[in-house]
Amino acid sequence: MMLNLLLSTALAAPPDLSGDWEVVISVVSAAKIPVFGNTQITTKTTLLAHIDGLTQQHTTCAVVPSSPLRMITTTIPDSFVRHIPAKTYPITVSESGHYRADFGPQHIAYDPSKTDGQPPSEADHESVYDWDNDGNPGATILLDTRVLGQAEVYIVQLAHTRLSGQVSSSDSFSGSLEILVMEQQSIGAKPLIFATNPELTPLSSASSFTMRRLPEGTTCAEL
Repeated sequence: MMLNLLLSTALAAPPDLSGDWEVVISVVSAAKIPVFGNTQITTKTTLLAHIDGLTQQHTTCAVVPSSPLRMITTTIPDSFVRHIPAKTYPITVSESGHYRADFGPQHIAYDPSKTDGQPPSEADHESVYDWDNDGNPGATILLDTRVLGQAEVYIVQLAHTRLSGQVSSSDSFSGSLEILVMEQQSIGAKPLIFATNPELTPLSSASSFTMRRLPEGTTCAEL
């Protein structure tokens, strides 16, 4: 009887995910872009995560947007990515292996204590700062268009995402995203014609994540 009880308790224990992980998040959004029309944008974010018990910490390694719209290409510079702060947050892992993580709100290039929490719409708002130290307000993204040439666009952004998945093995698993908030404001551009705000609608049902266990000490450069 005691052996059966101990075995039952061991089998009911949640999976231990402690260690280093690559987390790849794919956020799919429907976009209405002035001049260029309607498209779907997939933003792939690669994170280097470490799990210790029920605490997860991650740093951002890369952010790569893509779209079937061939007339325009968007690049997130390394200087943008390097200034995304590391985040630490609790996770839950049930006895059946259901994993959940809440990243909490992420504010890009503005101080939410100086607003109502929402991203401002003007470059001279007191909450806006030079995110990537390039001398421009907000965070800089790069556009390359076949028709109008190259451009810099300065943005502020608010995002809040939750992950939910089923641990299918000790080395890898996947799941879905709940996108609570995804708001972006263009606050300037060079040339100024690019200072427009695409209408973005995140599609949680089409978005997903994968996690892959890594050897201890893996760096972003190795992903």
